[in-house]
Amino acid sequence: MTLFPTLMKQPAYRIASIRHLQIAVSPLLLLFLAQLGFGLFYLYTAMSQNDYGSSFWEGLALLLCGVGGPFIALKAVLNPNHLGVNVDKRATPAETFLGIGAVVTRAPMYCARSIFPLAMILANVGAMLFLLNALGIDSIKLGMASSGMFGGGLVGICFPLFAYGLAFQGLFSIELIQAVFDIRRNTQAAR
Repeated sequence: MTLFPTLMKQPAYRIASIRHLQIAVSPLLLLFLAQLGFGLFYLYTAMSQNDYGSSFWEGLALLLCGVGGPFIALKAVLNPNHLGVNVDKRATPAETFLGIGAVVTRAPMYCARSIFPLAMILANVGAMLFLLNALGIDSIKLGMASSGMFGGGLVGICFPLFAYGLAFQGLFSIELIQAVFDIRRNTQAAR
């Protein structure tokens, strides 16, 4: 967690306007809305048939992605300066493209700071419910609640690792694209 501020601020990028960032993130918001709808549909069909198998867990995963995704995307769009991206009217289209890429790859790291403590609480409550179930309160609903809470907490605890991986992959890709833009600019200037 100590690397977060450094990775989110360095290197700094520029975008021409917030409008460009909103346009780039809107397809992601539509994807998350579709995931939310499919997740609700899967959960409804699984619960109406009392089938708590794979369809139920797929629906729950889609529902969580549909709820958590807009949180990450909107937090990134509303706070690009927290992600090392400054709004500058003089930014070129190439710099705006790189800035949008930096916002998208750094946004999960920015949100992991608030997701990680909540996931720890969720996993601990799930573990306590599991102990209650193991000590003698034999209930299927308590077992399902404890396993769901503990599993969701573990996914949230592993989320910072996903955020680091996405940030490193994104920053390497951005640096590669920036090098291509620099090579192209230097070869055009040499002619």
